[in-house]
Amino acid sequence: MAGGAALTDVLAPLTAAPDPARTDTDPPDAADTVRAAEEIHLRLAGPSIRGGHVQFAVAGLPLPDEARARALGRCLTRTGTSPMAVCVGLALLTRLGEPEDVPYLRILGQLQDLAGHAVQALDAIDGPTAALVWLGHYARAPELRDLVDALAAGEPTMCVRGRLEAVLDKAGAVRPETARRVAEAVRLAEILREERPHEAGLVAGTGRLLRRMSSANDDRAEILACPVAVRLHEAFAACVTELPPALDHYAVLLSVALELHSGPSRLLEWGTGRREALLGTAWSPY
Repeated sequence: MAGGAALTDVLAPLTAAPDPARTDTDPPDAADTVRAAEEIHLRLAGPSIRGGHVQFAVAGLPLPDEARARALGRCLTRTGTSPMAVCVGLALLTRLGEPEDVPYLRILGQLQDLAGHAVQALDAIDGPTAALVWLGHYARAPELRDLVDALAAGEPTMCVRGRLEAVLDKAGAVRPETARRVAEAVRLAEILREERPHEAGLVAGTGRLLRRMSSANDDRAEILACPVAVRLHEAFAACVTELPPALDHYAVLLSVALELHSGPSRLLEWGTGRREALLGTAWSPY
């Protein structure tokens, strides 16, 4: 049986109408969920199906009984014994996951073959954790590894900030997606909004990180994929008066202003007048 046909055949039961005798508030039947999970394991054992096929198929799948589909996703991710069956669970939780699923998704994200699928699911639930899992696989530079290790270990805020500043010192050299994931993992917008004044290196480094996020990466700008991009721009703009006059600081501010004016950042969901307000007031001291 062809892989695509087999996948449709396996997932088709999820599109069935809910049991009319069951209300939305009734919990899914546990035995039914286990049986469905076992069937998926059996029917995915033979065909050659890739994880990307599973994600694509589940993304467009009608799920009229979301509670049943969520329970199946949890069963597959928590007890699944084959990579493709777990991928089905991850794809379901990408659409239907909740905060209680985060610890399980984070563990699955440690596995190389499942990391991408786990990050997709986490992106929809817990952006900072998704970013940390992604960085855990793709961060290579020593200062990035130090930051990831500090975040993963739950080290004190001041220790994390020190390692963050080491990363920001070299922000101009990181890949655009790495820049985005760093900003999300450390909750950079929140750091900038906390008690001030900040070190000039933190503020200037944030500007460089924003510039990298706005750079083209495989024909897309990572800034448009960052859910906190608007808040990060506004938090950065609120801190620019803390930068002492210096040529490199002027360059950072100019590059961010140009991106806001005519770069990818102008395409963010700003809301009425917010971008114009930043352009009109944030850099007035300079």
